[in-house]
Formats: sequence, C-alpha cells, structure tokens
Amino acid sequence: PMQVTPVTARCGEIWQRHPAIVLGISPFNSYFSRIRIEQLIRWSLRYSRQVYCYVPDAASAWNLIATGTEPARAHKLAAKQGRYLRNKILQAWRNVGLSGARADRLLDARALQHRPAYAMRLAEVQQRHDSDPAFRELCLAATAAVLGSRGAGDVADPSTAVNYLLAEFPLFTHAEEIIDQAIAAFVYRQCPSVVAKVLAATPPASRHTAFVCADCLITAPRPSAPAALRR
Repeated sequence: PMQVTPVTARCGEIWQRHPAIVLGISPFNSYFSRIRIEQLIRWSLRYSRQVYCYVPDAASAWNLIATGTEPARAHKLAAKQGRYLRNKILQAWRNVGLSGARADRLLDARALQHRPAYAMRLAEVQQRHDSDPAFRELCLAATAAVLGSRGAGDVADPSTAVNYLLAEFPLFTHAEEIIDQAIAAFVYRQCPSVVAKVLAATPPASRHTAFVCADCLITAPRPSAPAALRR
C-alpha cells in the first residue's frame, strides 16, 4: 500500500486530474532499493501513463563537499552513484514489462541540460536565493534539517549543501514545463518545508505542478506486470 498526501489543496486538485508523474529518486539513499524503485514505478503507471524518474546525480556532490569530501572526489563519487541509480531505474522499467529501457523518461543532470525550461527556472531560484534573505534562510533551514536527519548536522556546511536543494527546486515547482506536459506532479517521500511554503503562497509557484508525498508502507515481493502495461 502507498500513503499519498498532496502538500496543498491545489496540489490535491492537480493530483485528482491524473497528471504526468515525476518520481524523485535520491542518490546515496538506501530507501531507493531496486525493489522499491520498481514498486514506485508500478504504482505510478497505474495512475498515469506519463511517468518520469528524476535523479539529482551531479547535485549530490554538494552534500559530499558540505561534509568534508574533497570536491574532485565528491564529483567522482556522485557520478558513480548516478550511474548505479540509472542502471537500477532502467532495470525497473524493463521489469514492469515496458519495451525499451525508457531512458527518455530519466531526468538526470545530462538530460536536464537539454531542457531549456529547467535552466530558466534554476536561474530564477538561484537569483531568489541570492537576493531574498528570507527565502535564503528558509532554504538553509530546510537543508540543515536534512543534514541533521542524516547525522551530519554538526559537521556539514548548509551554505554549500543548499545547492543540492536549489538544483531540485525547478522540478518541485515547474515540472510540467520541464517535461513539456500540461500538468505534472513531483512525487517524493517528504516535502522540504521551504517548498511547502512556496507552493502554499499566493500566487502559487505554478498552477500546473503539484508536490505529492508518497511512501511505500511495506516492501512487498515483486508482482508480475499487469497485462495492460506489457508493450
């Protein structure tokens, strides 16, 4: 079973319209096992025919640097972890019975380079971070909370790690533009507090992207692919 919680009422309205889904898959996170990724993809395909997987591979280097890893090594480790995650995701696509590896539905740093809407929205959120002290503090607080939950709060530098959050922000708020769909929902286990505030603001960040928290309540054995999905 899946516990599903739209972050705002507007997010709930979008979710009820069966939007395209962007699944957030985090590097260096044991929650995202091969079976878990497959569960998430199967569940998403029951709700929407348009399902993407977002992997913040290059961005994950910022967390490593923030906790003391030398930058060159951090980028190397992030790239290696990104390849490992991509392989798990592509295998999950094959396991659900869809033809091809679905690489076109995998949004990593390389793929996002070819999506102008991502670059535009990233520049906007970076500019807001640099010019708006209140927004910057919210971003830093959300980043510090994540670092603390991973036991790195005392040794990490949130002002460096915040670049990971900023790299994700465009998918949180304008996913529909980035994947060129009418409406979209970014789906992840939890929503950063600063993102929830932005989504609840008036006017909202986007009227066409929802953030939906979804968590697998149990790890079940892999089911067989529904016949309708085999093609």
